[in-house]
Amino acid sequence: MYTLGERDIFSMPRRIGAVGGPRSVPALHQHRSSTVLAACRSCRRPAKITRGTRAVLRPSWLICASAAVSAKPEQLWEQLKSDADAAFKDASDLLKKSEHAEEAAAAVEAQLGDAKKKADTADLSFQQANSAAQKEIQTASDTLTSSFTDQQGCTPESLNSLALSRLDRWQQAHPSASGFQKVSKTEAGAPSLPDFHLVAHVASVKAEGKPYAVVGIAAGAASGGPDLEGLLLHWACVSGQGQEWQQPPPGWHTDPDFSQGEGKAWQTPLGRYARQQGGDSAPGGAAWAIVLQLPLEGLLSKGGGLQFVVKRAQGAQPDWLSGPDNKDFFISLDQAVNVVNQAGNSSATSHPPTEPPAPKERALMPAGMDKHAKKAHWDQRKAERARARQRNSEEPLSEGPPVGSSEDWVVLDSGKSFAWSAKQHGSLQQQIDAMERLIQQQGQQDGSKAAEGLALASNALDAAKPFVAEAEEANKAADAARSEMRDASRKASHARDEQQSVQAEAELAVRAARRAACRLKGREQEVTLTDLHHIAEEEQKAWFDEADSRQHIEGMTPQRNTFRIQSIDGSVVSYETLCKEGDKHFSVISIVGGEAFDDGALDETSLHWACTPKQGGAWEGPPPGWKTEPDSSLDAGGGAYQTLLKRVPVPGYPSRPDIAVHAVTIQVPLEGSLLTGGIAFVLKTGQQQWLACRAEGVLRSDFFISTQQAAEDLEEILGSKTEESAVPASNGNAASADGASAEQKKNTGPASNGSEGVSKTKDDMLKETGGIGSNNWCRWQGEVAHQTVEDIKQIESKAERSLMHRFNLAKELVMAASSSGKPTEDQEASLAAILVWLRFSSSRLLTWNRNYNIKPREISAAQDGLTALLAELLEKRPEWRDLMLLGLAAVGRGGQGDVGQRIRDEILYVQSRNNVKGGMMEEWHQKLHNNTSPDDVIICQALIAYVQHDLDVNQYWKTLQAGNISKERLASFDRAIRSEPSFKPDQQEGLLRDLTNYLQTLKAVHSGADLESAGNAVLGYNQVSMKGKAIKVDPVLGVATAQLKTLLEASLVKGDKEAQGAGPGAGGVAQTLIEVERLMAVRRHLLPALATGNVGCGGRLRDVLYLDLALDGAVRLAVESSLTLIRGPAGSKADADEREEEEEAQTSMVIDLITICAESVCLSAGSNLELSMVHRDYQASQVLSPPLKWLRAQAASERLSRELSTISERYSRSLQPTATALGHALGLSQDSTEIFAEEVVRGSSAAPLAQLAAILAPKLRLAAGLDSWQIISPGSGAAVGSLVAVSSLSEVQHESYTEATVLLVEHIGGEEDIPEGVVGVISKDAPDVLCHAAVRARNSSVILVACSDEEELAQIAAWHGQSVQLLLAQGNTTVRVSIAEGHPQRAEPASFSTSDPLKHDQAATSSLLHIVRREWCGLFAISSDSFSTAHVGAKSLNTQKLKGQLPAWVNLPCSAALPFGAFEAVLSHHQNASAASAVQGVSHVAVPSDEQLANLRSEVARLEAPAEVRQQVTKALQQSGVKWDGSSPSWEDMWHAIKAVWASKWNSRAVSSLRKAGLQQQNLQMAVLCQPVVPPQYAFVAHTTHPVTGKGEIYIELVQGFGEALVGNFPGSALGAVIAKELLQAVSHTASSSQSLLAAVESIPREAVSISAYPSKSSKLVPSDHASVANDGVMIFRSDSNGEDLEGYAGAGLFDSVQSAEPQCRVADYSSDRLLVDPAYQHSMLVSIGLASMQIEQLMGAAQDIEGVLDCNDRLHIVQTRPQV
Repeated sequence: MYTLGERDIFSMPRRIGAVGGPRSVPALHQHRSSTVLAACRSCRRPAKITRGTRAVLRPSWLICASAAVSAKPEQLWEQLKSDADAAFKDASDLLKKSEHAEEAAAAVEAQLGDAKKKADTADLSFQQANSAAQKEIQTASDTLTSSFTDQQGCTPESLNSLALSRLDRWQQAHPSASGFQKVSKTEAGAPSLPDFHLVAHVASVKAEGKPYAVVGIAAGAASGGPDLEGLLLHWACVSGQGQEWQQPPPGWHTDPDFSQGEGKAWQTPLGRYARQQGGDSAPGGAAWAIVLQLPLEGLLSKGGGLQFVVKRAQGAQPDWLSGPDNKDFFISLDQAVNVVNQAGNSSATSHPPTEPPAPKERALMPAGMDKHAKKAHWDQRKAERARARQRNSEEPLSEGPPVGSSEDWVVLDSGKSFAWSAKQHGSLQQQIDAMERLIQQQGQQDGSKAAEGLALASNALDAAKPFVAEAEEANKAADAARSEMRDASRKASHARDEQQSVQAEAELAVRAARRAACRLKGREQEVTLTDLHHIAEEEQKAWFDEADSRQHIEGMTPQRNTFRIQSIDGSVVSYETLCKEGDKHFSVISIVGGEAFDDGALDETSLHWACTPKQGGAWEGPPPGWKTEPDSSLDAGGGAYQTLLKRVPVPGYPSRPDIAVHAVTIQVPLEGSLLTGGIAFVLKTGQQQWLACRAEGVLRSDFFISTQQAAEDLEEILGSKTEESAVPASNGNAASADGASAEQKKNTGPASNGSEGVSKTKDDMLKETGGIGSNNWCRWQGEVAHQTVEDIKQIESKAERSLMHRFNLAKELVMAASSSGKPTEDQEASLAAILVWLRFSSSRLLTWNRNYNIKPREISAAQDGLTALLAELLEKRPEWRDLMLLGLAAVGRGGQGDVGQRIRDEILYVQSRNNVKGGMMEEWHQKLHNNTSPDDVIICQALIAYVQHDLDVNQYWKTLQAGNISKERLASFDRAIRSEPSFKPDQQEGLLRDLTNYLQTLKAVHSGADLESAGNAVLGYNQVSMKGKAIKVDPVLGVATAQLKTLLEASLVKGDKEAQGAGPGAGGVAQTLIEVERLMAVRRHLLPALATGNVGCGGRLRDVLYLDLALDGAVRLAVESSLTLIRGPAGSKADADEREEEEEAQTSMVIDLITICAESVCLSAGSNLELSMVHRDYQASQVLSPPLKWLRAQAASERLSRELSTISERYSRSLQPTATALGHALGLSQDSTEIFAEEVVRGSSAAPLAQLAAILAPKLRLAAGLDSWQIISPGSGAAVGSLVAVSSLSEVQHESYTEATVLLVEHIGGEEDIPEGVVGVISKDAPDVLCHAAVRARNSSVILVACSDEEELAQIAAWHGQSVQLLLAQGNTTVRVSIAEGHPQRAEPASFSTSDPLKHDQAATSSLLHIVRREWCGLFAISSDSFSTAHVGAKSLNTQKLKGQLPAWVNLPCSAALPFGAFEAVLSHHQNASAASAVQGVSHVAVPSDEQLANLRSEVARLEAPAEVRQQVTKALQQSGVKWDGSSPSWEDMWHAIKAVWASKWNSRAVSSLRKAGLQQQNLQMAVLCQPVVPPQYAFVAHTTHPVTGKGEIYIELVQGFGEALVGNFPGSALGAVIAKELLQAVSHTASSSQSLLAAVESIPREAVSISAYPSKSSKLVPSDHASVANDGVMIFRSDSNGEDLEGYAGAGLFDSVQSAEPQCRVADYSSDRLLVDPAYQHSMLVSIGLASMQIEQLMGAAQDIEGVLDCNDRLHIVQTRPQV
């Protein structure tokens, strides 16, 4: 690759200087740049630019507007020329310096190479001599060992002696220890090695004030020692024998003192010893021993013990030795603890508690040492260890007789082999000396039987000595060589560091020179987005010119996309058009990628691409007939291909072939997945690096180019639909049957983000972290940081001196909190306290100034430091986003140096120039000089208002009052303002000009969120020199474009001709809509820059954040100021039809406005996933026609209201406790602090959004023809009862009311039971009509209704405690609630509906209900062929009854079951006696408590399965056709799920419901239906008779994912649909095959299927991530009791169904769901469900409640059916 060389750098300035004077600026740019860049051809010597530092050099990729546009051409040319001269000279100098540094580094590295060779040679000599010496020493060691160990073996008595000897030796080595007392003894053998024996003694002792247990362990074998070489103790501490192994308490030690960690255990080698008795010259057999010193603290403070096994040398069998019964060895320390405790209780004095000395290998260096002291410390420690090793090697000779022992033991090996010791703990000569002393000692014993062995060992040592001497000489030579090599290495490292430092400077200088060359051409980068888009268009033209057979299809607007490349400073663009070749239609996509400054990162890059049905979807191969240019594509597997990109020169650089981009053109047929999806790809570089798309909040994202719009445009152009075109669009823009025009469909795509050539995708604003109190945010959930609150309390007296003090102290606190080693949640709690403190300050609850004069520049600098830190933390810690924005909003932007000082200087200029030096202006001047504050912004605005209104002083006070500044506050300043302004008319013009300019200065420091000020800070501005100090704020590189300036100017314009002529209300909405859209255009423009932090914001993220905050505030103010107009009527047309049209127009505009506002909140919120879904839902509603448009917007509004309520609760839960605690600590009034969180929410953009939602809700219901009441269960049609208001149904579901009661509840979860005595339930939120709670209400003939009118609910709530009448009128379509006369009747016993849904009269009472108990068939599991009423319940039976009776297109899952009695049989097993006892105990309790039931469920969960259970379940599954390989799912997961189903017999709602129904719990038996899970695309519930009206209609509710989101009533409504039954009956018998089904579906008219509700659920349940769906990897186990689906008692949802892999909850996105956006698909799926339901009803002979699934291939599965109630 060609880059700037040294001669290029030198030649550029000379050539620039040779060019004549400037002409016009644009022409000059073109002329100069071509001349300058031609000089690059004069040298081919490349600059030494490495790719490793490219990230440091990365500039912004966005096009920057040319600076200094107001300068004259001559001035601009001279400035550019001067900049270029300086840049080229710097680059030249640094390149020379870099070359010299490279040469120096190379010379030093050559010296290093020579030194390394010399060191390697010396090391080789040492290793050879050392190896020979070690070999001879090992021979001596083995011979010496044999002389000791070939004698008799060990006896228990000798091992006892050794253990005692080692304890006594420990006592001698610790003379300061007190209370040493041997307390217990343990002996044990090892069953796997019969002659092995182990003896352990435990002593208790106190050392340095802490209690210890000292354990001496000796081990050996009766047959002698050779087989026990290399014993290791594998040990840990336990709280009791057989308990979990745990780490020992800190302060433990071992002898031998070499231990290695193995998980929670440690491994320590045992020392080897030989016994010597009396005067006998023959030593006894070898034995092994170890001493452990264990602190009696923590785990061991109350007893416990030491648990271990013994590990033998590798290859020995058995390799592990364990204790009796093959259990771990265990040594109890209980006695040691008791002795220590007794000694502590009886002692009058005790040592103060001190930390025990750390083990040698864990010793810490004392704090506070300089480097010399540290070296001395470590030298001393090395000497101590050397002396200790010397003592250990001399131990056999120096050690006297053990205390209390008549035997002496000598050390053969202290736990490490001689070879290891020589290398790690002593020289070879030291070991030879030690072994010679041992030989000499043993040789003096008369009659020694080991004399021959000793002689052989001595000879081996003599042979080793020459090698040792040679090794020592070689080692010295190697040490010297290594020292020389280390010196050379340090010099080389220093030289290389210096070279790299200079190289980095040179790279930056060369980049600056390249940038200077660009600026001469009027651009900021060598390659711009404009270049990329131009090249993409040219590549497309070349593609069509290549072949005459390719016909360009006119009529499609070319689709352009822009992406940023992850990891490098580059972008990718695409250009897409339509093509016809032969009889096929294609999408032609030209893709071009490049770097801002071409550094070769994309050289030899390939496009790794495939097709996908949707963004983020699975990759698949392109349809046949695709082509690429270059025509060099390789099959990469998995449907993907790799196409090498070609280099394309960049126009404008004829002499710079090194500046190039990389391009490819792909032509793909518009069919299959490309009709709804597109092309996905990543880049693979020549260095095998994968480059993905840079996206907000995503670690890695594929590039994605949608071909959907091309497919839609092609369909429109051709004028007819292909078969595939009925497939819906993934983003909700598919054609619909509601008559939406093509233009409307085009306008409903993703909104532009306002950036030239950049299309904003619908996912680019998603953020899943950063929201205060959100579940996916952080661990902190509102706990108060009491220490931080106390710290703030202590420093408040200092903080109130001035804002400078406050901001500086706040910065210190933030730095301490964010960088502390505390847990994350503690950091977040501390930060919350600090930012609440700043918010108190900005709200004027705290003093800003007290008896302290401060310069404005000092305040400004303090603000600058604090806000810079907050912006930095926001970028580094995105999970703190909301907290940091809260802090930024509470503090002005600030600035360094002259920005703040200008406040002080400019007021003098204003006074002098306008001759206003006395009175109020002088008082204000004194305040500004001594302590400026945000109040000064409002004072200046008040003065401007006073001047603008002809010196009306009332306007001055009115403006101050609006800013919460009173006369008292003005007088309270340290420099009080007591006078009113008094100007002269002739001063007005000058003061208005100068005060307006001065306001900009004040806002620059104090008002970060002021839109005009924030915009100027980003665009850049100049202020004239004052006292020799001019202010120049540069534009933000990469953000301050000409387009941004245009957008900002437009956003500041109030009023618009577009809104004129509309009615009063509609005009107000239209005007607000225009203003808000302009503001949002700016926010979208900023989004790409903000998404990449400081990189995308030219290093000035804070300024761009403040602009975004200001825009957010402007959106909020625009909406709030128009709420009154929006609430009003749309117009005053006399004609009712015209009024209705105006109302619909206004409602439609309010939907548009709320859609934009939802987008604004998304951009501001930290965690905005749910808000983003709401935004998409509103967008999806806009393409529909009434009334479906209103229904869909209504669903979006329900979801929005729920999320806004959640946000408010999160803020209150997270911030209010801290605000309350801090307010109390600072002595603030409770009234001002108790509403802190509420005020924060009110001040956010979510507040007007909530108000808009409240205004829109009744408009939508009215437009959609919906009543404010919704009937869920009609009951008997009328009910009278005492009104009781509660927050939720769950909190009273187990109550028993003695008189008839009507409940008013805030929330229904969907799983609750209806309390006894309740005759009606009024709910604020509407549960799903088919959820379990609704079914139970209908089962009990209880009226269940929901009301959305807040005022009506408030009126009903006021009747709490009174008797009310709940009446359903007009054919169960209207609800009336009124006060009833008299008192409610006494509650009747619970009654239940029959299976006939048309009969709402009271059915047989509960006394007629009973449960028939069944006998166990003797099998734990049965196949579906064995299902009968004697073995299983109605779920299993009904499923089996349908088997083989339904059409082929209706699927039934394979089933097996655990029959009645299987649970009782398992319970009776001897392993499960505890659970059996618990069941027996509860069975005798009439009304068991929740605690008793919970304990019983826990016992059931611990059941153990007899072996035959698994065998029989496996066999039954196989016989039923269920594929289970025994591992997926695992048997453990299946058994866990089965037990959970059994345990649900005793959940609270089931026990309560059975008791109210008069059914005996002890007669209840639970079969378990086992089925493979069908991976759901949708789940549905269908009732074959309308559950509310009783009409002959199929009523369907459907959700994404698993059906628990529906029947469990997850918040929000499901998709509701009603199908006329008589039309289905006419064709149901014909739909026997898939082909006939299609005909039957087509025969049903669209109007026969009506949508009653759109989905508003926030969540869906999907299969577990680790579930292997492909091989039936998930099973579901359904409750199937003998107490369900009884005549008159359905018991729906009382018991649990459990999956082997728990489903996962995900955010539901219905905005682009095919079932909602494709009318044909929707009609087909719903009619298919209706036809299947009709056939099931006919087979079962009664109305049915059916649950089913549509899988990802649109296949319909029925999972269960029961009689409808």
